[in-house]
Amino acid sequence: RGTISERALEEIDEACEQLHRDFGHDLAHFNGDRDAFLATEDTLRRCLLSERLEPEPDKPRKPWLALALLSAIAIGLIWQASNTYTLAKERRQVLATIAVEQGYILLDHSYQNGVLLIEALRDHRAADESELLAKLTSPLFHVSLNTHEVTLGAITPPPPPILPEPPAPPTLQQQYIKLRQALNDSYFQFDEGAINLQADELPKLARTLESINRLLKLANELKLPRPQILLMGLADPSGSAAANIRISQQRAEALRDLLAQNGIDNNVLIAWGLGEQKAISADAALQRRVSLRVIDTMDGARPLQ
Repeated sequence: RGTISERALEEIDEACEQLHRDFGHDLAHFNGDRDAFLATEDTLRRCLLSERLEPEPDKPRKPWLALALLSAIAIGLIWQASNTYTLAKERRQVLATIAVEQGYILLDHSYQNGVLLIEALRDHRAADESELLAKLTSPLFHVSLNTHEVTLGAITPPPPPILPEPPAPPTLQQQYIKLRQALNDSYFQFDEGAINLQADELPKLARTLESINRLLKLANELKLPRPQILLMGLADPSGSAAANIRISQQRAEALRDLLAQNGIDNNVLIAWGLGEQKAISADAALQRRVSLRVIDTMDGARPLQ
C-alpha cells in the first residue's frame, strides 16, 4: 500500500530479471511442484519493504450507504426506461408487420403481462393465422392474434397502369425539315463597322457547322438534290447605301470563309450582301448580321449555280 519509491521499483525489476534468468525453464514447465522455487525466497524477500506510517486523524465519513442507494435507484430507472423503450419499439414492429399483410386489417391492440393482444379483420382468402403468427414472434413478449373473418376487397395489387406507347422516332424527312428550320432561324451578329464575328457569337459556329453537315447527309440519304446555304449579309443604316452594300457583302464572305475553312464545301455556300434592311429589326445592333437560308427543292426552287 502507499506510494513506492524509484529505488524500490528498481530492486523489484532486478529481482524479476534474476528470477526469470534463474528459473525461466521451471516457470515455463511448471506442473504444480513448488519445491523447485524454494531457492527464490532470498530474492523475493528483498522485495518486501515496510515503513511505519503515522496514523491519520479521523476524517468525516462519507454517506456511502446513501450514495449506493441513490446509484441503485438511478440504475434501476435507467434500466426500466431502456426496457420500456425496447418493448415499445418491438411492439411497433409487430404492428407494422400486420399493417402490410394483405388481407388483414388491424382493429385494436393492447399489452398485458408480457402478452401483446391483437384484434384484426381477416379476409377468407388471406394467409392463414398460423402463417402470420410465425412472422410476429418476438423474444420480448408473446403475441396473441384474434381475427374476425370477413370478405374484403381485392387483396392482390391492381395491375400497373397501361402507359401510352412512346412516340416513334422522327423519320429522316422530319429530321431534315426540323434541321432546315433551325438553320433558317440562325444568324450571326457583328460589331458596328466590323466584318469579324463578335466574340460571343463564336460558340454558334460549331453548332452551325454540325447542323449543315447533318443537313447535307440527310439530303443524301433522302436522295434529294444537294441543298445550298445562302448567307445574307446585312448592315445598319449608319452608312451610305454603297458602304452598307459593301460591308454587308464582306460580312457574308467572312462567314462563308469561316464555314469553308471548317470543312463545308465552298460550292454549297453563297455569300450575298443585302445592305440595309430596315424590315429586319428596328434595333441597329440586330441589323448588323448575316442570316442563313437553306435553298432546296422544298422551296420550289432549284439550287443556284
